Amino acid sequence: MKRVTICIAAALVAALAAGAMAGCSGQAASSASASASSASAASSASASSASASSEVQTTEVQPAEMKEVLANIPAVKSVTVTDEEDATFTFESGDSSASAASSGASASASAAAATETIATTTVYKFDATGDKLKTSMETELEGVKLQYFTEGDDAVFVTDGPIYAGTVEQFDLSHGKGFDAYIKDTVGDPNVLLDCASSIEKMEVQDLSIYILNLDPAKYIASDEVLGAIAQAGDSVTEARFSIGINGDGSIASIDLIVSYETNHTRGSHLLFADYGSTTVDSMPAADRTYEDMEADMKLKLDAMAKQLESEEAGAASEASADAK
Repeated sequence: MKRVTICIAAALVAALAAGAMAGCSGQAASSASASASSASAASSASASSASASSEVQTTEVQPAEMKEVLANIPAVKSVTVTDEEDATFTFESGDSSASAASSGASASASAAAATETIATTTVYKFDATGDKLKTSMETELEGVKLQYFTEGDDAVFVTDGPIYAGTVEQFDLSHGKGFDAYIKDTVGDPNVLLDCASSIEKMEVQDLSIYILNLDPAKYIASDEVLGAIAQAGDSVTEARFSIGINGDGSIASIDLIVSYETNHTRGSHLLFADYGSTTVDSMPAADRTYEDMEADMKLKLDAMAKQLESEEAGAASEASADAK
């Protein structure tokens, strides 16, 4: 699963004190809005599939039928994807021992439950109509904006200062390898997920067919090395549901993957697809620095931050010592 490289890039931009991105930040925002608008039906259908609302009639689907649906998805030449990712953590807060002792209630029952959600929205554009695949990606993490362009194997990372040039491999951009690679990296291979399904349901919402795969946790963990490693560390998947909305022409309208883990947290991926056949990607902006320069810049900034932190800690310790006297 992805996000590691993006988070590293976010740390880099923060270290470089980058502000607004150069280039097409407004364009990406409007693209996200357009995608959300044109795919509003898909969004509502995805919400319905996630909650399995009793108001919508569902029918059981056999694996063979689902496999045929996946096999008939048209090849994608150009598309815009609005990718909403969220992680929700549930934990107990406060000291419940006193209230538990006075009321006779258990500590676990009296403890206040709290949740925290971290959410990001990323707009991806794919254009494979030319000689080379062109893609763009724009996202924002905690106020830090990131933008990448790729063309073939080449890639650039845009900040409000330097523009760093490298390769798709160096920046570890799975979407730069194509639409199918992006889907597999974000939610997994749909055919593999089908093999993990304990049951499959179908519902019709407006002009969409929504297929809901309830995944067997053990099979799902066994299908993915990362999930296997996480399970080995004591955080197994306890529940997982994958849903895919299919348009009348067989193309993908939406994808949702909701995964719950043993340590009371949930990860969600919510993808909306729009502008099939009409998405275009701007040419890569000219770079003024290299990937190696980026690594060097990052090291210098992080070293400076570490020294500043050490200095602040030393100052705080000195003040504490003086107060003690």
